[in-house]
Amino acid sequence: MAWVDVDRAEKSTLLPTALGAKWRELRALHAANRDIVLVADYRFAVELLAAVDPEQKRVEICTAYSPTLARRFGGFRSQVSVLELGIDIYCPGYGSMLLQGVYARPDLFSAAASRLNNYGLLDPDEETLTSYIERYLRIEEEADLEAFESVLESTDRIEMGRVSVENPR
Repeated sequence: MAWVDVDRAEKSTLLPTALGAKWRELRALHAANRDIVLVADYRFAVELLAAVDPEQKRVEICTAYSPTLARRFGGFRSQVSVLELGIDIYCPGYGSMLLQGVYARPDLFSAAASRLNNYGLLDPDEETLTSYIERYLRIEEEADLEAFESVLESTDRIEMGRVSVENPR
């Protein structure tokens, strides 16, 4: 299933007026993140994705949870079944430490590459997560990787998941 860019759809007027307005409001609320927008309203998420790509038979929603995200934006218990995918290490404004590390330079992260699960994420094993972060920080400057050390306290372990539903359109 292809990724969709809701911002691009909103700018090209693919979204109905009310959905576009609600998206802009949500985007403004999350402006400080710059690289991620969290949609807590399940029905809105399904509507939004269905409007962006009405030809799709199914809509897939990525879920993200961490205690930090829940404190900052609110959290809720999902009423639908979520397939748990694994953990990503994320920092607002910097993105994914996995993307910047093991995916950008797999040659430097062979141990981590062998520990990625079937979804390309890490399992929620404290030893694996700590080992990956320590390795990344140890080589980031020398390997010219995105510098996470100065923002380490803002870095979060995000539990990623997926919900797949029929497209209501």
